[in-house]
Amino acid sequence: MVVLGLVAIMVPPIATLAVEILFGWLFLISGIMGLITTFWMRHTPGFWWALLSAVLGIAAGIVLLAWP
Repeated sequence: MVVLGLVAIMVPPIATLAVEILFGWLFLISGIMGLITTFWMRHTPGFWWALLSAVLGIAAGIVLLAWP
């Protein structure tokens, strides 16, 4: 971890790109899982807010992965 931290300090563009790709995948996967869970439990209160949250997570993941 110390070595990776030093590399990140010495080469910030690569570290930034790696973090953006990591967060892109995290948003995309959590959005897809949220969408599946939302439709699975569609009769619970807050369905539309959960649906909006899942769609926004998927959109953020796609944006971060497509245009880092």
